[in-house]
Amino acid sequence: MCLDHSAHGLRANHAIFQGPLPVQITYDETPTPEGYRSWPGGAELGPTMQTWRVQTRGFSDGRDENGERVEPGIVATPEGFLDSPDAEIVSGGLNMKGPRSVAIGRHGNLTLWGFHARPDRLTPDARNAFVNTVVWTAGFDGQRPLVRNVARSRDGVEGVLSFSRAIRTSWDSMNEWIDEQNAELEALRAEAATRELDDDERQRLEGVPRKKQSFEAFAEERLRRYHGDERFELFGTDVDAHARWYEEHLEYLVWNADDYRFDVDPNALALGLSNREVDSLYDAIDLIVDADETDDEIDEQSARALVFLARYTGQALGTRDEWTAWLDQVEERLFFSDVGGYRFFVEPLPPGAIEPPDPGNDKVSFAASLVDGDDGPQLVLRVRLAPGWHLYDRVPPSAPYTVLSIDGDLAGPLSARGAWTRPRSAPYPGTPGITVWEHRVEFTRAVNVDSSESTADLGSISIAFQVCDDQRCLRPTQLEVPIVDRREAR
Repeated sequence: MCLDHSAHGLRANHAIFQGPLPVQITYDETPTPEGYRSWPGGAELGPTMQTWRVQTRGFSDGRDENGERVEPGIVATPEGFLDSPDAEIVSGGLNMKGPRSVAIGRHGNLTLWGFHARPDRLTPDARNAFVNTVVWTAGFDGQRPLVRNVARSRDGVEGVLSFSRAIRTSWDSMNEWIDEQNAELEALRAEAATRELDDDERQRLEGVPRKKQSFEAFAEERLRRYHGDERFELFGTDVDAHARWYEEHLEYLVWNADDYRFDVDPNALALGLSNREVDSLYDAIDLIVDADETDDEIDEQSARALVFLARYTGQALGTRDEWTAWLDQVEERLFFSDVGGYRFFVEPLPPGAIEPPDPGNDKVSFAASLVDGDDGPQLVLRVRLAPGWHLYDRVPPSAPYTVLSIDGDLAGPLSARGAWTRPRSAPYPGTPGITVWEHRVEFTRAVNVDSSESTADLGSISIAFQVCDDQRCLRPTQLEVPIVDRREAR
């Protein structure tokens, strides 16, 4: 609760400043808050900064002519704010937490407008920006945030080191505060001899004068809290040594919520694998060995690799082939989140049937999806053919071609509500009795989904086919096309 009246660090080209209502951003030159200096990013700031007035009054303006005080607004920590693809920062604001704190930002369909003022206490342009923000947020309706904040981002290492280097300043500030508290207590004791104290004052009078710590004791207490006993025993008050340790171990860090500090994942360190790089997952998969391996060292590495993969993906797979198939399927949608628990997440595909990839040398590609149809769930099998190539729908018994066939069996939670709906095929020129599909084709089938069963694995669609052009045919092929859940609510 520490956001004041003005914004800074605006993305002036952002949608909330573009419409539907007009917003004119006029900057003021404002003295840089002294409190910013000890926070990450504060050292390089100049004596003033550009700000945009959002509220007509802020908490720093004191009480108005009616004696009313404006409550402070809210900022979010910038640490890890952007480590999921559904997040964005629009603006910071004058606050008591640091120059990078977030005043306006978004996670999924949740938008933080941190300023605390009724619309009539916003400036006219800020009022329009607020309305625009509501309109903009509505465009993300239903898009729940991809991760929950359960850990501190390793971005926070910079803050830990900043506070470690500012311990002398913190100690001085603490001593000033103790002097003020003790002086107030002495003054209250003097007043108690001359007047009747109220209940709050009598309770305060029961307090004892606060004692100051030596700088050495204060520094040790803070550094042990920030870095842990083990690292304090190694590096003591040498903050540069602590900083070197973090730099050397940055790719292996995890958050220790119980002790509220950063620790190292010993498994990632032993493997020498960054816990946030997709390439590390492939490297770990390469370490998985077959069950009949007998080399103890290889077995230990394989076991570590499986623990690493499970820890950072949340998947419970076993063999190298299973891990490779999963990773190949989701790699383009993987993202790593520190705040989400130091692990990888898979960005969900938007609702609707998947488009097949470029067919390349295979000349045909397929994609299968479970979607919300007009009459309930349905499977959609989409086909994409290279230019000039075709699939066969009907051929005479004597023709040496393989028609496209789709296996009717379904597995897991899916059961059929009817046959496959097949699009009309076209006669193949010059060959009576043969019909083909070209370009793009879509097959659909109504299905039921058993809600009592897991939909994590929907199985696949088995197809057999042969693809040809007017000069040649490729070999008949059988293929399993995995079914991907693309429904709105799942």
